[in-house]
Amino acid sequence: MFVQIIFSLTGIMMLFFGYFIWKHKMLSLLAGYDEGKVADKEGLAKYAGSNLILMGILILLISVIGMILKANTAVPYLLIVVFITIRMVVGCRKFEKR
Repeated sequence: MFVQIIFSLTGIMMLFFGYFIWKHKMLSLLAGYDEGKVADKEGLAKYAGSNLILMGILILLISVIGMILKANTAVPYLLIVVFITIRMVVGCRKFEKR
């Protein structure tokens, strides 16, 4: 149960970060962000923010399912975080200046 609460808090944090990056264009929240290397700031904000929101929703969903079923959800949590992180890293490259 404690693990599910921690996962839920992580999901909520991802939702907040995603919202602030997407809607308020707070790209400085992204690790390694360099304003001089970005060609399309609007596109990057929308892409990164929406992916973080998706990650937050999926983490919250997995946490709630884990609480209801009283199941260990560490593996699905890990898979979601790793998959969406890789997707973001690869996808964010299309917004770099060439």
